[in-house]
Amino acid sequence: MGFSPYDTYIKEWVPTQSQKGKTALVTGASSGIGFETAKALAALDAHVVLAGIDPEHKFDEAIRKIIAATGCSKDNLEYMHLDLGSQLSIRQFADNWRERKNTDLHILINNAGIPGMPGLTKDGWEMCYGINYIGTTMLTRLLLDYMTPVKKGYQGTGDQISFSGNSKLRSDLQTESEKLATNDLELEPARIVFVSSSAHKFTLGLSFDEKYLTSPGSGFFSLRYGESKLAIVMFAQQLAKRLEAALASPVRKTKIDKSNITSGPLAGPIHVYTVHPGTTNSPFWSAFPDFFKNYIINKLSQTPEVGARTSLYCATEPKIAYQTGLYYEDCKVSSPSFWANDAEKANLLWKNTCAWTATPESLF
Repeated sequence: MGFSPYDTYIKEWVPTQSQKGKTALVTGASSGIGFETAKALAALDAHVVLAGIDPEHKFDEAIRKIIAATGCSKDNLEYMHLDLGSQLSIRQFADNWRERKNTDLHILINNAGIPGMPGLTKDGWEMCYGINYIGTTMLTRLLLDYMTPVKKGYQGTGDQISFSGNSKLRSDLQTESEKLATNDLELEPARIVFVSSSAHKFTLGLSFDEKYLTSPGSGFFSLRYGESKLAIVMFAQQLAKRLEAALASPVRKTKIDKSNITSGPLAGPIHVYTVHPGTTNSPFWSAFPDFFKNYIINKLSQTPEVGARTSLYCATEPKIAYQTGLYYEDCKVSSPSFWANDAEKANLLWKNTCAWTATPESLF
């Protein structure tokens, strides 16, 4: 194991970095881009948790296919039920994670999402906003304490990352904060990847009107889809900034000494990436009319394997391990919508999201 699941001679970027010893969680992993993401991580030797709302037999089938394609051990794959349209389900998922023998989480790929549908979630949110944004961000916040950076050389992969530490410099530093900052350079960051969409660029901005956000949308690919993906981009930027601020907090050293913290926002770098996967032929489009799927999606879209690449790039590529809070398309940094640059709205979104999901505004 630990091989690239792609042909390495092709010109496009392909994942080759061993993930041995790491645990990755991929939401919406029973089919489409999520399945291909999970398959690639398994081929790279990660322990992969496939999560989603589909029936268990679909995940059993997905796991069998991954084993057949990669030769990985069945022990390296597992399924956990998750309904992002239910805050009760999300909290139960987090509770179940807390009860695991090993709670360390090194890679979180928030892949699950819907193009839109009429109706409301179990908690009364418009379907797109409730699943793509509320559910995804709530899950991320509840799992944040388990995100675990690791030392260079973790499980024998020390030559893969080129962070530079300097022991003489460490001994000469004057403050404990500086020592912690230098130690952080010797860690491989835990990584959180949000799958957004270029559709976030084709909106009229964000609304914080709860009457609007709790009213049914008009169906597939309305403005609601783009709004949910814009909210993801802005939340990810805020999360990245707040995680960096946590590492620089003057109370960090005290809390680490008092609690022996090894995971979560104070333990070390947790980096955040947002991606547009590209238009992909997958079950994402299953509820659309046949003529649309047959004459547009089937002819103009890429395969799920290709659609997974930018997520995998952000989850595994050593060269971007130092980056955080950026938006990516086609395995490179891209510019998000100008709406995402509104700092005042981004702060308000963070505050409101914490209220909507009953999570604290502070990360620690």
